[in-house]
Amino acid sequence: MTKYLGPYPTVAFSEQVADKAMPPLIGTVSGELTADRYTLPIGMTRTAGHVSDVAFSLLSCGRVNSNPLNLEVDVLINGTTCLTTKPKITAVTGAASEHRTTIASGTGIVEAVIDGAANSFDAGDIITATLDITRTDTPTTEMGNFAMIVELEPD
Repeated sequence: MTKYLGPYPTVAFSEQVADKAMPPLIGTVSGELTADRYTLPIGMTRTAGHVSDVAFSLLSCGRVNSNPLNLEVDVLINGTTCLTTKPKITAVTGAASEHRTTIASGTGIVEAVIDGAANSFDAGDIITATLDITRTDTPTTEMGNFAMIVELEPD
């Protein structure tokens, strides 16, 4: 009887997948964001590829009565931005502090736009994020519990 070899993965299949698999990079800041600027190391790239998407969430978007409060995030590859439009969450005046994300559009939300001319990386490149908070007064409730995801794809 002939042994059926079928369309099964090769012995090296897991190594082939690992060579091309690019899990997203994740960054977090626990607690209230009380400084005006944070620089956050997100990670190092294992192989060449490009940034395909960026999004962030706040468990608490802050509360303000009349003055602006917003958080804008830039993602950088070796110190150079890879975005043409930075994602941003603005606290809605008078609204309760709540969970907000740049994944879903809505009032006070700006979604990231990737710069196709500046989103490529090589193995060993460093991905960082800069968080800039704009406030004109002390908010009633600070923004807090930040989490972001940087999606990567192989070239």
